[in-house]
Amino acid sequence: MELSKQFDILEALAEANASLSQRELERITHLSLGTVNRILKKLTAGFDSRMVPITFNTSKSLVRVHGVRIIDHPIDACLLAGISEFYHRSRKNTPAS
Repeated sequence: MELSKQFDILEALAEANASLSQRELERITHLSLGTVNRILKKLTAGFDSRMVPITFNTSKSLVRVHGVRIIDHPIDACLLAGISEFYHRSRKNTPAS
């Protein structure tokens, strides 16, 4: 069920071919705002504070779990939804503004 909701959100983003707010995703997918936010948080891999010290030198998205990088799961989901262009920005080594 959760995977189905993830695909609903990815499909809505792909069909819109533009950025959508959480409220727009809520309206399009008929999911609650809380569900949309929870799924978006999972798709973006969240923060890496619980994985210290592993993440001192490696971004959470690049950590391998059972031989697979964490970022590979949302990338595969995006590709299955027809999304072939996306960007990843790590917070590590980012200058303060």
